[in-house]
Amino acid sequence: MNRFAKPLFLCSLIATSTITLTACQSAPEVQQSTMRTLNTEVFYLDRSMLPPNAELTVTLEDVSKMDVAATVISSKLTTLDTAPPYRVALTYDKALIKDNMRYNVRAQIRKDGKLLYTTTQSNNPFVNNSDPLRLKVTKIAPTIKPDVPLTNTYWKATMLQDAQVNTPEGAREVFVQLKTDGNARGFAGCNNFMGGYLAKEFGLRFKGMASTMMMCQGTANTLDRAMHQVLQDTFEYKIKGESLTLFNEKKEKIAQFSAVYFN
Repeated sequence: MNRFAKPLFLCSLIATSTITLTACQSAPEVQQSTMRTLNTEVFYLDRSMLPPNAELTVTLEDVSKMDVAATVISSKLTTLDTAPPYRVALTYDKALIKDNMRYNVRAQIRKDGKLLYTTTQSNNPFVNNSDPLRLKVTKIAPTIKPDVPLTNTYWKATMLQDAQVNTPEGAREVFVQLKTDGNARGFAGCNNFMGGYLAKEFGLRFKGMASTMMMCQGTANTLDRAMHQVLQDTFEYKIKGESLTLFNEKKEKIAQFSAVYFN
């Protein structure tokens, strides 16, 4: 290398390094420039108090395709400890937003995975230019299960004479089943029982009850005695959803059962 080429080579090397360094320094700035912030304000109109540690999720999503799940562009989870409104700032990449696509911001409030409130209207932030974007959430109505029939239902005992029923591991559960032909059968914790019953409106009486004669001790014996006493004292019943409650003649609650379904 001659004395003229060497300085020229060094100049080229310095220039190349400068360009490379400039390009590396500029890349984050270009990426950062596409990031935008969407300010939202979530509110509801009823005066309900949220349970402690309820969680609010605000999601910006692409809803352009009708037959597939929405594509999440940005989402933020916030634990709520104040009254509404709730302000949530969503950071999203503007490069992901296309003019020919449809977008929506969805807000949902949950507690232990159970949905309490949700938006019910479309909220396209790129059509509605308000800042913040106001998101109204509506309370989810509780699901009311229809009352199951008294007859032909497998009723598992959950409470007998003010005591909660805890079935020992590996043991049969206490239950009663009333057939439409007027016969009743079940298991009391130690012995099987069978007999008849009379039911009219909300009145219920068991009659002619008999049982096997197994000898049991401990929890099984306690359950057996309690169940037979319930059968003897039952005078009225009440069904609410999938729950059956039995009352004695003094209208005192003496037992509770839950409907069980088998696949």
